[in-house]
Amino acid sequence: MRTRRVMMLAGPALLGALAFGPAAASPASASAGTAKAPAAVAQASATVHTVAVKPGKKRYNKGYNKGFSDGRFDCKAGTPFDLNFTGSDPFSMGYRNGYMSGFHSCTPPKKP
Repeated sequence: MRTRRVMMLAGPALLGALAFGPAAASPASASAGTAKAPAAVAQASATVHTVAVKPGKKRYNKGYNKGFSDGRFDCKAGTPFDLNFTGSDPFSMGYRNGYMSGFHSCTPPKKP
């Protein structure tokens, strides 16, 4: 049990050291050549990378909303779960996820 606890605490620390260790050593090894190298390394390490929004996000949301309303309608109408919708584009994936969420978000009507 103690070994497991030590590994749980030491594991992330070692992974962090491996991830940041080469980045910290990089400027020191680069500065051995010329005086301009540290400024270039410092400038390159300060660059911030931004992630662009995927263009299919709007289509996915439209599909999700349509699928949610269709799934909710089918659930309230008492029809069995039947998702005959295929495709791998953002609208289709959103529709499929929305239909499942909408269908399972309501309580089906009681059968007489």
